[in-house]
Amino acid sequence: MRFRAATGRRAFSALRNGYSAAQQLAARADDAQVDCLVIGGGVVGLAAARQLAARADSSVLVVEKNDSVGAETSSRNSEVIHAGIFYPRDSLRTQLCIEGKRLLYAYCQERRIPHARVGKWVVARDAGQEQQLQRLAAHCADVGVPARMVGRAQAARDEPCVRAHAVLDSPTTGIVDSHALLAALRADLEASGGDVALRAEVLALSHDAAGFR
Repeated sequence: MRFRAATGRRAFSALRNGYSAAQQLAARADDAQVDCLVIGGGVVGLAAARQLAARADSSVLVVEKNDSVGAETSSRNSEVIHAGIFYPRDSLRTQLCIEGKRLLYAYCQERRIPHARVGKWVVARDAGQEQQLQRLAAHCADVGVPARMVGRAQAARDEPCVRAHAVLDSPTTGIVDSHALLAALRADLEASGGDVALRAEVLALSHDAAGFR
């Protein structure tokens, strides 16, 4: 199946014919034209497509090879919202994790996506590991991520089943319902005029003066 992306601001010919882009692709892929083609319907693909579709006069299509969105990595993970405590101070990964955490919590609240700030404990079993936790706590303070040290006695009172010499508590770590998140992102995309084509695997791409095929 070939997909053609038109340059400039040309809308789906499918929309003019009264069919969705996905329906037109199923009928005759060569005729489908789109400004933005996103390959892969996981969380990253749907989130990117959602933002693209919010732009004026921008037609967006997500193509996904599976029978549903988020059928691979996006729904096969621990569903953790990471605090951003383990990455290097000045790395882009640290910056994006911290800012992405803030935006994700806000989006989940706005769209009523099931989630919880359950927190996380990083546990030291001995004095040597406690020194590592102290360094990690200093790193958290340096990058602006909330964290606090918990001593052995307090840890025993809070979690009697955990044998800890010391604990670093990360209160902004959380969990999210990945399936509900995927559904919300897809709904936002489609509400902005974007579309999703399932069972549509991209096997090859080529480029010419008219765009990508």
